[in-house]
Amino acid sequence: MKEEYLHYLWKTKNIPQQNLTLTDGRKVIIQSFGIHNHDSGPDFSNGTVIIDGITWMGNIEIHINSSDWYKHNHQSDPAYDNVILHVVLNFDKPVFINKEEVPTIALKNYIPVNHFKQYSLMLNNSKWIPCYDSFNSVDRIHVNSQIDFAIIQRLERKTNLISSRFKALNFDLNQLIIEQVASIMGTKVNRLPMQELIQKIPASIYWKENKEMIEAILLDVANLLPTNMNDYHIENLKEQGKFYRTKYNLHQMNPASWKFFGTRAPGFPPFRIAQLAALITNQKFFDFLNSPIEEWLNWFLHEIFTTNEYWTTHYHFEVETKKHQTTISDNTKDLIVINVIIPIMYWWGIYQHNEKWIENAINLLENIKPENNEIIKKWKKMGLSLISAKDSQGLLELKNEFCSRKKCLSCKIGHQLLKQ
Repeated sequence: MKEEYLHYLWKTKNIPQQNLTLTDGRKVIIQSFGIHNHDSGPDFSNGTVIIDGITWMGNIEIHINSSDWYKHNHQSDPAYDNVILHVVLNFDKPVFINKEEVPTIALKNYIPVNHFKQYSLMLNNSKWIPCYDSFNSVDRIHVNSQIDFAIIQRLERKTNLISSRFKALNFDLNQLIIEQVASIMGTKVNRLPMQELIQKIPASIYWKENKEMIEAILLDVANLLPTNMNDYHIENLKEQGKFYRTKYNLHQMNPASWKFFGTRAPGFPPFRIAQLAALITNQKFFDFLNSPIEEWLNWFLHEIFTTNEYWTTHYHFEVETKKHQTTISDNTKDLIVINVIIPIMYWWGIYQHNEKWIENAINLLENIKPENNEIIKKWKKMGLSLISAKDSQGLLELKNEFCSRKKCLSCKIGHQLLKQ
């Protein structure tokens, strides 16, 4: 059994509240179970209990074994001096504060057997999600409620990451946006090296030079330009890249950082970097926080970000291909809107204390088609229908942050299953 299960029982009052007794036989009445504390310190604050006719108000601490109090070194932490009740599964050792024994409830004989059995089945289930076998027995209203909860959690989680990065970049908003876009353009395989590349080049450079020069700088710093190829375009890139690398005192990456294996040709790093150069040298792209969002979105989704003609017959420097499109695909644009524009808008609304941007972010999610990656396909097989990116983003968060971590006790779907 995990301690979080005891937290859940206590928080949901899923224990018999009548005839509760302490380990010393005295009767205890729980007037208030307290407020669950997710930070350091006692597990529940502002609890109220009555023992021997005396009302006690303070903190409540929960452990599997009462001896965990000493194992966690609470006896040396003043934050635990105001604990009025110790709630444990097993009472194996009395606990003292200032030489006074802390009143203790042992829950071992109070836990609902069927409830724990259902919890154990989910916790030990090795299928795609813990509640795979019983998921469809939950009313859709609870499933939708959890998806709505998950999307807000996802946006807030991303907001915290964006806020931290914004401070680390000394409040350079453009650099922040470029880093986020590069992460998407790198796809899952080259996300980290693409971020590293962008972090090596100050955003101010992108508006000092033209698109061709920026492409040369990016490819040179990425260290992806071949050394022994007799090709005018490549030689020109190498010459320009070296010049600007020296001019701006830039440092090249380790070429081994880039991955080609497991990547389809349109995702090859040199081709993606050329597309990235075309995107970030268009200053209108950075105006989404200063323009009517519907107008900006319409422009972005229909704009053709052109690359050098060389890339119409290349995905890489080594092999020439048949002529192909070089523009950023509609799918990639959607991913940029979903994973860059919307989270930044949501964060910007919080940062500026402006509800308008928060509402705009949610509205945008509701008006973009849902993603269709492997996780979403599996949700669909379970009978879920998706209307917008708000649904797909919520389901991604549900899978990655709840199901995969087996946080069933924090999930409204899991909560309903435990009530069955």
